[in-house]
Amino acid sequence: MKNNKPEHGVETDGPDSLSEPADVADRGHQARVRLRPLLAVGYVCIGIGVLWSIGVRIGISPNSVPRQPLAHNRLENLVTEHVQRDFNAQSRVGLVIAAIADGKETVLGYGARHLGHRSPVDENTLFEIGSITKAFTGILLARQIESGELTLDTRIAELLPRGWSLSESASQVTLEHLTTHTSGFPRLPANHLRIGSLVNSLLFGGDPYRSYSEELFREAVATSQLHFIPGTEHHYSNFAVSLLGHILATRSGSDYGDLVRHQICEPLGMHDTSTSHDGADRHRVAGKYRWSARLGPVMLGLTNSEWILPNHLQAGGGIRSSGADMLKFLKANMGMVDSAIQPAIERSHQELFRESNRRATGMNWGRSRYSSLPQLVIWHNGGTRGHTSYLGFTEDGRHGVVALSNTRESVDRLGRSILTSLAEENITAP
Repeated sequence: MKNNKPEHGVETDGPDSLSEPADVADRGHQARVRLRPLLAVGYVCIGIGVLWSIGVRIGISPNSVPRQPLAHNRLENLVTEHVQRDFNAQSRVGLVIAAIADGKETVLGYGARHLGHRSPVDENTLFEIGSITKAFTGILLARQIESGELTLDTRIAELLPRGWSLSESASQVTLEHLTTHTSGFPRLPANHLRIGSLVNSLLFGGDPYRSYSEELFREAVATSQLHFIPGTEHHYSNFAVSLLGHILATRSGSDYGDLVRHQICEPLGMHDTSTSHDGADRHRVAGKYRWSARLGPVMLGLTNSEWILPNHLQAGGGIRSSGADMLKFLKANMGMVDSAIQPAIERSHQELFRESNRRATGMNWGRSRYSSLPQLVIWHNGGTRGHTSYLGFTEDGRHGVVALSNTRESVDRLGRSILTSLAEENITAP
């Protein structure tokens, strides 16, 4: 009789064996083989979904060829030369440059509004200008000083909205201290970032300010302890300038955006500049990229949410504008525009606090001397974690630059290098 057990006593192919028949095993193996491509596609789709949810975008690398045909003059050629050196090195997606030299002016757009889209950047593309908003706030203050409504040495304790208060240490802070970053207030309110909003901002590019209520701001104003005696040191403070703008707006019976529109934008014809996020203009808003990298012909980017600052924070960085409008603002600050607000603009530039032989501050304006330039430069910059900006001009009003970008890398160096070249070269001739 045949024994179905091997020598070691382990049953193999007998009628009671637990092993699958060979044909069943083959069919199972074939099914698994057929499923592998489907599983791979599924995993890829899940991966793409996860990457998309945290803001990863991919597209053909934008190039630094200007979207507008050049007029073949030295000004436009010079600007483009600087942009082409910067564009790939900084992994730019889109960039707008407005430049003025001895009465000649241009606005040029480079690259794309969004990765993976063909929509070009041009003079009408909208960017968050970030802290250049503070220059607008300085002009608003200068206007109220020019009209005799306020003085720089007015204590803010006398101007706060009803029901607001200050800590004892802040009782002597004046308007001049707020507008020169010498108040002693911290850079940001201590209570402005909660754990949830911080995680959302860092991991998913969320807006860290949108949910910061006026009540929290009021609480921060009442409880903040100053870092130093007002007027003795310079310490950049978004908090202080936001408070300044809130005071100016509430005294005028307005909100900050309306005050800017009526007192600055309308007199200068800046119709694309506001703190609102009107849905009708959304197609003109440049995408925001908090990180970008070129991989040959392809670019990867991490998007960031728009920053929609509440009214009480807008004075520190809430304005959105275009290259065409910022050229108008630049011209006004360079004394090239005859307007009713020109005396206030010029007052806002004047030195109020000197930090060193090379750096001073006006009404939120920086005043700096560089070894590469014989002229003092009046300037401000901005950044909203995906949009960056720079505006600077020589004090003699001959040369000026605005740079707007939709990536996080600073445009300060690019703006200053263009400004230096404009001042060094005679570009009045074509």
